[in-house]
Amino acid sequence: MMFYVYAICLLAVSNIILAIVLTALFGFRFIGLTGGIASGKSTTTRFLSRDYHIFDFDVIAREVVLPGKSAYNSIRRLFGDEVINRDKTLDRTKLGNICFNDRAKLKRLNQIMRWPILDSFIRRSLRSFLMENRQEIILDAPLLFEYGLDRLCCHTLVINVKPELQIERLMKRDSIDKSAADKKISAQMPLDKKVALADTVLDNNGTVASLEKQLKDWLASYKKSAPAFSFSSKFLRQFIPLPAFLLSSVVCICLFFVTVFLHVFDLI
Repeated sequence: MMFYVYAICLLAVSNIILAIVLTALFGFRFIGLTGGIASGKSTTTRFLSRDYHIFDFDVIAREVVLPGKSAYNSIRRLFGDEVINRDKTLDRTKLGNICFNDRAKLKRLNQIMRWPILDSFIRRSLRSFLMENRQEIILDAPLLFEYGLDRLCCHTLVINVKPELQIERLMKRDSIDKSAADKKISAQMPLDKKVALADTVLDNNGTVASLEKQLKDWLASYKKSAPAFSFSSKFLRQFIPLPAFLLSSVVCICLFFVTVFLHVFDLI
C-alpha cells in the first residue's frame, strides 16, 4: 500500500516540476486574463482567440464536475441531491444560488474545485506543449488571482467596468434582479483589487469596438516587447533559478523509478 502512496506522490511532484521546467526552458508563456462577472471576458477571449489558444477555466470547471468525477462526488456529499438533476448531472444554477447566499459553503466549494481544476490545467499545458507545439496560451480564469495562477503568467490582463454598468449587464444577461446581481458580484474578489494586481487594465465601459481597439493596441505592444525565449512565471523569474528546477525534476523522476524497481523486486 505504501508503494502506491510513494509512487503517486513522486509522480505528481515530478509532473508539476517538469511542467514548470518545460515552461522555463522553451519560453512557454501564459498570459492571464480575468475580470469581474459580466465585465466582458467572453468578448475579449473571442477577439484574442484569433491569435492565441485559450484555456477557458469555466469549461475546465464544468468538466471536473461531470458525474463520476471526484469533485462531483464531493459536491454531492456536501450539498446533497438537491443540486443534482434527474439525469445525474450537476445543477449549477441551484448550486450557485446556495453558494451566493452562504459564504462558508462558497469557500468549501472553491476548496473542492481548486485541485481538480489545477490538475486538469497542468495536463492540458503539457499536452498543448508536447503535442500541439503551442508556446503562448491565454488563461481565461475568473479566479486567476485567487488560485495564484497569476504567478505562472508572464503578463496579466484585467477587464475593468464600472460597478453600475456591471450590475446592469449581469441583470440583463442572467435575467435576475439587482439583489441577486449584487450577491453574485460580492461573492468574487473586488474588481478594484484585481485592477491593482494587473499588468494591463482594459476599460470596457464603452462599446465593443472601443474594447477591441484597446486589445489591438495591447497586442501590438506585447508582441514587440515579448522576448522569443523567457521565463513564463514571475515567481520563477524572481525566486528560483533554472538549475534548481532541472536538478529537482531529475531527482524526482529518479526516485520514482527507483521506487518502482524496489517494488517490482519485493524490496519494499
